[in-house]
Amino acid sequence: MTECSATTSAGQPCESPALEGSDRCLFHDPTHRALSSRGGRVSQHADTPVSGLTADLGTAEGIQRTLEATARALIEGRIDRPRANAVAYLCGTAISGLKAFDYSKRIKNLEVRLGLRDTDEDATETEVSHGR
Repeated sequence: MTECSATTSAGQPCESPALEGSDRCLFHDPTHRALSSRGGRVSQHADTPVSGLTADLGTAEGIQRTLEATARALIEGRIDRPRANAVAYLCGTAISGLKAFDYSKRIKNLEVRLGLRDTDEDATETEVSHGR
């Protein structure tokens, strides 16, 4: 196997093995460099809406539907992986928020049952937390 004919950024000969049918290694071969040049760049279609994909993050069922629609869009090639990852991350955050809200409601209900909180105080705080 031959070595790459390119030189490193330090000016030394590259010692990596050359690709079959080329005198350059994977990192120096112009064909492979062109294919990998997009890596790390921001998608140019980040603001383009994805058809058939809506987000419903208000309920567990809505979050599940959003994840299913995102997976379908990813499989069908209508959404790229970074955007699908962002949707999945947001869904995870929404689930955490729903759990925290549910735990808060449960604790308030227990406090009311134990006489540690008035029922009017509970209703007011719930309405304020939902902007009502």
